Amino acid sequence: MAEIAPVVEPIIVPRQDSLPILLRIWPIDGGARWPSADVRALVTLNALGPRPGPPAALLARTFSLTPSEAKLACIIARGAGPDTAAAELNISRETARNQLKSVFAKTATHRQGELVALLLQV
Repeated sequence: MAEIAPVVEPIIVPRQDSLPILLRIWPIDGGARWPSADVRALVTLNALGPRPGPPAALLARTFSLTPSEAKLACIIARGAGPDTAAAELNISRETARNQLKSVFAKTATHRQGELVALLLQV
């Protein structure tokens, strides 16, 4: 499936006390199936900022992770480091590092950035 480019550059909507929202306009191909033939574009809003990450159960099923590995992966997907994940999960730093190594192996990734990019696709 070919990627559809937006009609214009994103419109940046500033917000007070928060990160901006990106507004994008995506063209609709005339051959696309929509409830109405009058649909010409899709507008998306993307509020920038921290996200909760994919559900642990879904990550566990997708990559054959243990429940503990999946919880750690969820925290890493939010952009947190292993030390933060260890504190949130109330586990030792070494346990978090060992679980992260296992997650890398099961997801065929080698770096935290690469892992996050993959997890955010789920």
